[in-house]
Amino acid sequence: MSAMDEAEAYDWGSFDIYFYYDAPLLRVWDSWTTANGLCSFLLERCTSTDEAGNPIDETVTFVADGRYHWGWRQGIELEGRYLAVEPEKHVAFTFGSMRVDVRFDDTESGVRVHLHQSAIGPTDANRVGGHLNCRSCWIFFMTNLVSVLTTGVDLRHGDAERVSSMEVGFVPAE
Repeated sequence: MSAMDEAEAYDWGSFDIYFYYDAPLLRVWDSWTTANGLCSFLLERCTSTDEAGNPIDETVTFVADGRYHWGWRQGIELEGRYLAVEPEKHVAFTFGSMRVDVRFDDTESGVRVHLHQSAIGPTDANRVGGHLNCRSCWIFFMTNLVSVLTTGVDLRHGDAERVSSMEVGFVPAE
């Protein structure tokens, strides 16, 4: 099979990423499921509400059927829903028209986090480009979480004008 045939046979509609973290399970879980945690490695701003529309404190784990509003340093904004929350095991949320499932497993080698993004459709900013963009950005942010948890160093540059393309995945149109 040629490289072109393999690329055409590849499932560009989803991907999986696995990372190990040398930190307690609850600390890794809170990094992914609280506003304070997400802002430590991924976001600049995060507000969430429960299913009734009541605000969720930034230190409290999100709830299934809740809603979120996320903002990045570069002015990119995203709204969505938390689809599932199984404490210290699994969280799922919408990501635009896509779905992200994050699973947590406490192992002898550290906390294994398995991120699965799916429903990358043919109109999602060019299916192959959307797949590669999302995958590369998640790898950057998951690596940033390793740094934050083990050294306290946030790899994101503090100047919104000087971010790498890996950090945001694309440069917004002017």
